[in-house]
Amino acid sequence: MVAQKSNSKDVRLAVLEQNMQDIKNDISQIKEDNKEMGKAVSQIKESILKLPVELDDRYASKSVEENQTKLAWFVILSVGGALLALVIK
Repeated sequence: MVAQKSNSKDVRLAVLEQNMQDIKNDISQIKEDNKEMGKAVSQIKESILKLPVELDDRYASKSVEENQTKLAWFVILSVGGALLALVIK
């Protein structure tokens, strides 16, 4: 009976030790995942910080847009004036 209790305690202890080892492994895996996520977040932060510079390079400035609008109106008025001159002749 005493041997059986000792054996039962040994089995429980072994199970608890295995569970503890599994928990330690899970914690270390979580730590590794956390480090990887930290790296990913820092890369995202760097991308966000670079975004205004990239957008400025990709899109025209406000003055260029205004000049294009003025040029478009100039072309439209020139064509309209030419048509009006043809009609008057």
